Parts: sequence; C-alpha cells; structure tokens
Amino acid sequence: MLAARWPDDMRGAAAFHHGAWHYLHLPYTPEGQPACVQPVDPPSENILAAYQPHLDIVRRRGSAATRAVALCWVFHLVGDVHQPLHTVALCTTQFPPPEGDRGGPRFSSRARDGAHTIRLHPFWDDLMRGSERFQRVRNTATALWRQPAHTRAQLSELTETQFEQWARQESFRVAKD
Repeated sequence: MLAARWPDDMRGAAAFHHGAWHYLHLPYTPEGQPACVQPVDPPSENILAAYQPHLDIVRRRGSAATRAVALCWVFHLVGDVHQPLHTVALCTTQFPPPEGDRGGPRFSSRARDGAHTIRLHPFWDDLMRGSERFQRVRNTATALWRQPAHTRAQLSELTETQFEQWARQESFRVAKD
C-alpha cells in the first residue's frame, strides 16, 4: 500500500515528481455541449507513456533502488488508471475546451441537499482509499471477495490485461457513465 502511494508522497521532491504521469485526459463532451478539441498527439508525458518504461525497469537487472522506484510507479499507475477521473476531461459550457474540468478537480457536487460542496476528484479518491491501515484494507478486500456478487465466474472484466485498454475503454467508460 505504501509503495503504491509513494509517487504521491514524493510530490515535493523534484527528482521523483512527475505530475503528468498520473493521468491522460481524454475529452468527453455530453450531447449539446461544445466539443473538446483533442490534440492529434496526446502530450508525451502521460500515464500511458509512463507505465511500460517503468515495467521494463522492474523486469531488468539493475540497481535495487532504481527498480524499487520503478515498482512504486507501476503500482501507482495501475491504481491511477483505474480511477476514472484520471482518464477524462469533461467539456461543457461550465468547463470549456480545451481543458474541460481537467479530470474532476474543477467539478463540485453535494452528497445530499444542503450539504457542503465537495470537489469530485478528491471525493472519488477518498472513496477508494478509505483507510491506510493494512489490516482494515485486507479485511475489506476479503469481505468483498467472499460476497456472492464477486465470485470468480462473475469477474470476467479481470481478463483485460492491457494497460492502455484500462485507460481508454474501462476507466473512460466509467467516467462517462
């Protein structure tokens, strides 16, 4: 857990901070809204460009420190690509193109009427994290695994192993939905 979180913990360290590696903002424009303009080539610094080189470093022989940093990035990028807001930029009249809502930090919502507003991206992140205590996370994962709705036969979505497909199809689809 701590290794997967490490790239976020290192945001203040220039040698390890790579903000653009955490996302790929694919434009999404709801019907009746101004279209986002997608660049012909996405920026070279993005989550898709960062994943494979780090996986390659982990697989090669090299210094333990270099491989450890790369492994932290692999864990982190796999988590980030499954956070749908890391794959989308909502474009509307409220969030105009080309940047849109930049993956949710500009979009706020209320959990219920009268409640204070919550920025969508941190709200989603906090739902996923829940706890930093290993025992609690392990117990939650075990409880989910034992639920009838999560039997192996019903988890066919786990057959997709291509990182880019996780971003462009799975996470982007969930973000739009």
